[in-house]
Amino acid sequence: MSLDIESVKKRLGEVVKEKRELCGLSQTKLAELSGIHRTHVAGVESGGKNLTVESLLRLSESLGTLPSKLLKESGC
Repeated sequence: MSLDIESVKKRLGEVVKEKRELCGLSQTKLAELSGIHRTHVAGVESGGKNLTVESLLRLSESLGTLPSKLLKESGC
């Protein structure tokens, strides 16, 4: 199985943004809750930034979901 990394990053960013908006959070508030800088959150949502495992865990917890769900919804 071969994954296109750029496509996965883009889709994962879209999923994070969708979840954030469903939770009624701004990028700034999500950044505060997760301990990640707002510009990094913006970069993740645009598909331009790679997520570390730690960042994925922090974001998923702040969004009230599991990392596996975020990855599954992004096509991984």
